Amino acid sequence: MRIVVDLTPLLPGGANGGAKPMVLALLRHLPDLAPDWEFIFLTAESSHAELAVFDRENVRRLCIMHNPPQDVASSSPQKIHWRSRIHRLMVRFLPAKAVDIAKRLYYRTSLQKKAPQGLLAGLHADLLFNPFTAPTYFDPKIPAVSIVYDLQFMAYPQFFSSDELFYRHQHFESTVRLSSHIVTISNFVRQTVLENTNLSPHQVTSLPIGLVKPLLAPSEERIQEILSVFGLTKKRFLLYPANFWLHKNHEMLLVAFQRFLKQNPSTNLKLVCTGALEERRNELTFFASRMKLEDSVLFPGFLSEEDLGALYQAAQALIFPSLYEGFGIPILEAMSVGIPVLCSNVTSLPEVAGEAAIYFNPGSPQEIANSIQRIERKSAYREQLIVQGVKRLKEFSDARGLAKRYLEILQTTLAGEPEYRDYALEGISADGWILQSGIYLLFPPSKKEEKREWQIILSLPEWFPTFATIQVHDKKNESVIKVELAPGETKELSYLLPAETGYLVLNSSPIFSPLQLGVGKDTRSIGLYCVQSKIISSDSIIATLKDK
Repeated sequence: MRIVVDLTPLLPGGANGGAKPMVLALLRHLPDLAPDWEFIFLTAESSHAELAVFDRENVRRLCIMHNPPQDVASSSPQKIHWRSRIHRLMVRFLPAKAVDIAKRLYYRTSLQKKAPQGLLAGLHADLLFNPFTAPTYFDPKIPAVSIVYDLQFMAYPQFFSSDELFYRHQHFESTVRLSSHIVTISNFVRQTVLENTNLSPHQVTSLPIGLVKPLLAPSEERIQEILSVFGLTKKRFLLYPANFWLHKNHEMLLVAFQRFLKQNPSTNLKLVCTGALEERRNELTFFASRMKLEDSVLFPGFLSEEDLGALYQAAQALIFPSLYEGFGIPILEAMSVGIPVLCSNVTSLPEVAGEAAIYFNPGSPQEIANSIQRIERKSAYREQLIVQGVKRLKEFSDARGLAKRYLEILQTTLAGEPEYRDYALEGISADGWILQSGIYLLFPPSKKEEKREWQIILSLPEWFPTFATIQVHDKKNESVIKVELAPGETKELSYLLPAETGYLVLNSSPIFSPLQLGVGKDTRSIGLYCVQSKIISSDSIIATLKDK
């Protein structure tokens, strides 16, 4: 078996959050657990060298993206600035439908630039594994397994720009539509996915992350050296290791810690907040100074593994006031080094911590302050939480155990037929053109004995220099339609769909670029225009997939 793993979204440092250590742990163990399988890692230039440590006889890396992966959240300030300006102008002067079409066109064009035509077929892939969710390189002939980490953008849309919301919705919708199986990192995320989609329970599996990468354990001498650098005293600080994203709720934690200090003026307890995102770190540092907390709160930034391991070992407790988590790896990390956990009582966190934590409402600074006071004053209860934490940690898999469970999912998916949950027309541009890679229709099983037919109206532009040949193939690669269109001609095609789930692939040839022919500025290689596409039964329209 040949498994293609899409690692192009992997970013340097800690910008991928908790997803990165889990993915790297899977990459370390999956090839060992399946020595007869071949793994091909699709990489971006920015992380290609970092992944060299995974090279072995049944693993090879293939760099297919020679620019850094550009997720909306990681775009440069200049690009975000110009994209925001263009978006504001569109909203001001264009109808809402036109704005939506323009954004979809940009999204699909971006994906088409990333995805080389026929990539998976050329690699003779048996399965596509998407550990960073979006099935960018989807091929209908090849099953896909994708991981969903959270749906935070649905719960807290105010934490995202309009662009970010749009792209996250697009990524999630395509993941649901195109994945043969979806894995979530907690039962909470699984339930959230099922509540927001038409997926059946057997199509979504929860595999809790576990402690996939144990913390480094520096010597006591080295711990003291690191504490000295940061001006800290052992067991006299709380640790919050989290990137400075808005949902991590740092502002509320600062308000709560200020309240705790006012209620306990003689305390020497400090708060240490580590993590990436420099701009937000600077904002929080300024916020803390305005609150006169500069002597009690530290923001050391993104730390080395050794430094972070030392802080975990020396902390009084972990405090985790996040508003939204798909899992919460720091909770297990704290349990592994024997420090108590104080955390939010929302989303996946109670599922992870069980009875081994002090919980609080993350929207209540007084509850957070009370939790800190409780852990400070009650040493017996603190020790009880540590014992419960060690016990709780044993209920989670290590990295190899987790990889075994993922391997089972991959094996099951390979053994079955891809099952599509809804009708979808993929590979068509937002403005209706059929591009170089062609289009494919995905369809679910029919309901009872319902007969259904795909109808598609295609038009060949007058500027096209020759006749165009249209071919439609089914999942057995058998030709089911073959017709020609003359320049300026419009034709309706129809095909009776089988009862079982499947797909059809439509290609046209030749294709041309309007710019090359001197008939416009469009640089895309295009041919046919899709006027309309729909699925009909004997007496009604089941689905409209494209309509002018």
